[in-house]
Amino acid sequence: MKQMAITSSLMKQWQEDINLEVPTSYPGMQLDTSALTGWLEWRTEFWKPYVQRISQQELQRLSVEVHVYSRGVESGLVLNQLVDGVLPVLTRKTIAVHDYEVSGTPLVGYVSLYEPEVRELSRNELNRQSSPLRHALVEWRGLAQEVA
Repeated sequence: MKQMAITSSLMKQWQEDINLEVPTSYPGMQLDTSALTGWLEWRTEFWKPYVQRISQQELQRLSVEVHVYSRGVESGLVLNQLVDGVLPVLTRKTIAVHDYEVSGTPLVGYVSLYEPEVRELSRNELNRQSSPLRHALVEWRGLAQEVA
């Protein structure tokens, strides 16, 4: 299954379900964050697919990472609110994968995402020069499987 089809389907699901009033930056997109108090950065990662011996179908291992940023006096509170808003969007979801390079109609597979891992990545010593910047990473791991 094409990684571009998987990524496009995941991004489409994200755009439909995210209810936060902060922008999401996708790979290759430039976002001016100088005036923002919060924003999200999206990334997908793929690992070498492996074959199940019983069905011989290809399974693609992947992760979806959303970096969550907040800045300002109440950046800790804002960061927690943003993380809480991000968590339900992809947690324990099965998402249909469509090939949008063709027309978006052919169903080519499914992605199953599991429980997310949340890590606080803020580094206070780097933020002394400006307003506090907080950073968290929400990562869902999962599998993509082609339909037979």
